[in-house]
Amino acid sequence: ARPLGAPGMSLPEWIRLVIQHRGEQADRGAAISAGITESVRCGVTTIGEIATGFPGGAEAQADSTVFFEVRGLRKNDFAARTASTSEFLNLERGGGAGWRMGLSPHAPYSVHRELLEWTVAAARDRRLPLAMHLAESVEEMELLQAGTGPFRELLESLGVWEESAFLAGGSLGYYLRRLSEGDRVLVIHGNYLSNSDMDFLAKQREPMSVVFCPRTHAYFQHARYPLAELLSRGVNVAIGTDSRASNPDLNLWGEMRELVDRQGASPAEALRMGTLGGAAALGLAGEIGSLSVGKRANLAIVRTERGPSDPVAAIRHRSAVVATMIGGRVVYSCHPDLPVDPVGGGN
Repeated sequence: ARPLGAPGMSLPEWIRLVIQHRGEQADRGAAISAGITESVRCGVTTIGEIATGFPGGAEAQADSTVFFEVRGLRKNDFAARTASTSEFLNLERGGGAGWRMGLSPHAPYSVHRELLEWTVAAARDRRLPLAMHLAESVEEMELLQAGTGPFRELLESLGVWEESAFLAGGSLGYYLRRLSEGDRVLVIHGNYLSNSDMDFLAKQREPMSVVFCPRTHAYFQHARYPLAELLSRGVNVAIGTDSRASNPDLNLWGEMRELVDRQGASPAEALRMGTLGGAAALGLAGEIGSLSVGKRANLAIVRTERGPSDPVAAIRHRSAVVATMIGGRVVYSCHPDLPVDPVGGGN
């Protein structure tokens, strides 16, 4: 219902709260359905969702790429982790549910490097997209570079620390290189990318995208985000909301406003990252993301109070999503002239 913890807390401290919250959660399916409904009401037509379980009916509310989360630092857990992932990959996607498969080796601090390589190979063989949290915090970078710090302490306290999970004197570059073997890759966060990391992503700009989560970034009070550096190199940057555990809502319009107000992006840049940037990251730029002949009629209708002559400038002003259309059908509306279409309706 609200972000866990307090602004400015460390990521390892926050993860302890996430683990505790998951253990107390009574109805995860209802929470997922509520989150997707909220996204649609905020104008989102297409979702990239990292899932800790198997997709249910909720995903059909919007077009979804469901990235099955793969976690495991101990070699003794490999058999169970690969078995559950294979079970996901063998799912029958019947019933017309609008979702696609993807895989998410969660993060460097939660996935053994050998399990990462297995996951990348499984995704590559099936031409599935990959998503991984990378360069999210200074604690993560210390863990990778020195094998020390709060993340190691967290993993040891949870009984999952294993020395072989990490390369001695390792760096982020190892993870970027492994992921680049995939068909399409989402690097989530990228808050602490080095110049060489960004140069690598620029060379791999076709299969690899960075997903920036502006308000989550602000919640943890991270260092300045290298947005200008990524864009100047031609890296595709999309916008994410990350999680209700670190964000007050799932409003992508609010993320775009954050980009303009606090990250120095122009309204046009923010709008592109929130539309075509996301479509390209998911490999769907030929189908969605812009108002173009032949693409799907996936639209967010936004009311602006100040009525700027340039509608893109509405990002700077008070505005609100009043209707959402997916595939030519109005699926959400609070506008009297745009009634919600029944299933099978639309034009």
